[in-house]
Amino acid sequence: MRSNLNTANGWSGFAGKKLFFSAQCVVRIFRRRDGDPISGAVLCGDPSQTPGTFQPIAEAWVPRWISRASPRDQRGMTQIELWCVVLIIGTLISLLLPAVQACREMARNAQCQHHLLQLGLAIRNYETIHGRFPAGVVEPGGPVRNVPIGFHHNWLVAVVPWIDPVPGRMIRADLSVYDPANLEILAADENCGWTLRCPALGYRGASPSYAGCHGDEDKPIDENDHGVFVRNRFLKVDEITDGCSHTIFLGEKLPLGLEWGWLSGTRATLRNAGVSLEKFAYPTASLRDSYSVNTEETIRIIQNPEREDVQRFWTSCQDERRFWEVPPDVLARIPEGPATTPEVKQALLEILGSLPEGGPIIGGFGSAHLDGVNFLFGDLSVRKLRFDIEQKVFKSLAHRSDGEGTDDALR
Repeated sequence: MRSNLNTANGWSGFAGKKLFFSAQCVVRIFRRRDGDPISGAVLCGDPSQTPGTFQPIAEAWVPRWISRASPRDQRGMTQIELWCVVLIIGTLISLLLPAVQACREMARNAQCQHHLLQLGLAIRNYETIHGRFPAGVVEPGGPVRNVPIGFHHNWLVAVVPWIDPVPGRMIRADLSVYDPANLEILAADENCGWTLRCPALGYRGASPSYAGCHGDEDKPIDENDHGVFVRNRFLKVDEITDGCSHTIFLGEKLPLGLEWGWLSGTRATLRNAGVSLEKFAYPTASLRDSYSVNTEETIRIIQNPEREDVQRFWTSCQDERRFWEVPPDVLARIPEGPATTPEVKQALLEILGSLPEGGPIIGGFGSAHLDGVNFLFGDLSVRKLRFDIEQKVFKSLAHRSDGEGTDDALR
């Protein structure tokens, strides 16, 4: 192959120079030995092939497909072109990310609703066999506060055989949930199975993400509450006069203060509609998150609380204005003497189970989802209530027999 290159094409400036490109072929530029101007160039695969009548004055290693282009005419991408490409890619990513986040939230919401439906099926299986719904908490000693003292078997203990038979066989139903025989099951993270955790909240702990509704007022859990899961009462379907489709059974909840595990019939598994729906806002949560207390610490506090625990946990509570501190009157409620005595232990647990002044007694429902809180109704439908739902309507849905539940709250 021969290229007709001459000095007019700019090759004379490369005399005595060597330009390296791809080692596929060699371009040699020649002039006659008699001094005549350049009349041509030879393109050959072997650099040793040089006609005897020519003297090489320049050579360049170039790709085989290059025949006429000058090396000076070959250039890369300019900086402006590079930034244009980066800008286009960044624009496309910015348009795509919101759609990806929306799809992830839809997937988390669907999984959360599926968890509530599984719990609802377990409750319905219990009602089919026994003819009644499980009690919210079994406690003969009176209204239940958030204090780990008492029998406190909850509705989850009754339905856990339909959720996970393994821990169901391990629970001692004749002993308190805070008895050493049940305490390891109560506080262990692995026993709070995947069905009890909302994927949007994203925390691990012995406290579930769902709670039964015990009433429409924020008060200690008792027999005369207006919800479905109350103290010591196993309600029949006929007692839900508003209809199962207009009555809240279960709902999402957020961690609120110290919670005592998934078997405890306290605020860990029971909530009410007396408090407005709460939206999770990390890291400015309104109250201490219970998932920061690990299994060993939960067991130790239940068995052997200490005075230092009161200072540590109360000072970790915070709201939008300030950090709470332990008031002097609260510290004065702790009797003198060793913390191992029954009186001191009970006083410490009551203080640790309560919230600072102005906080809820039992607490309400809440969610880490963006647009509302998922609730399971008695007809096994899972519906989402908005965060800004009117409180009167919300309370009527939590009341099983007030005759005011409507579908308007869901629109």
